[in-house]
Amino acid sequence: MYENELVVNFRTYESAGIFLFSMADQGDMLVAQLTHGRVEVHFDFGSLSRSTISGGRALNDGEWHEMRWTHQFDSVHLHVDGVLVNATVPAGLYRKLDFNHQVEVGGRPEDPYSPELHSTYHGCLARVELNNINLLEAAPRGTR
Repeated sequence: MYENELVVNFRTYESAGIFLFSMADQGDMLVAQLTHGRVEVHFDFGSLSRSTISGGRALNDGEWHEMRWTHQFDSVHLHVDGVLVNATVPAGLYRKLDFNHQVEVGGRPEDPYSPELHSTYHGCLARVELNNINLLEAAPRGTR
């Protein structure tokens, strides 16, 4: 059974910004961001059929919030501050998420092909964990 979990603890006054960006050559992607004060997660498990799940409201109030995106083979759930705000079934036949260790936190390379994805984040990130790996702790000291 394929399972993935992304947990982000954040606070910001900005209405938009990117928490995590990962896109592998074979088409797998996971992007978590804030758009108009709501959490939005774009994902594709390699089937080249992107899905989006969003929820929450006015999360750019300067308070600490937690978003938790969970994938369990045939379902995806989005929790904000411990409350289930949305759920969906992934599109396509593939259910495994492969990253090849290419993960960006708090920003991403600019490209003209993805205008709906933000490129930076302005605020505080207290925790960014993907599948129980603390990505903030794993970052080189000069980039934290």
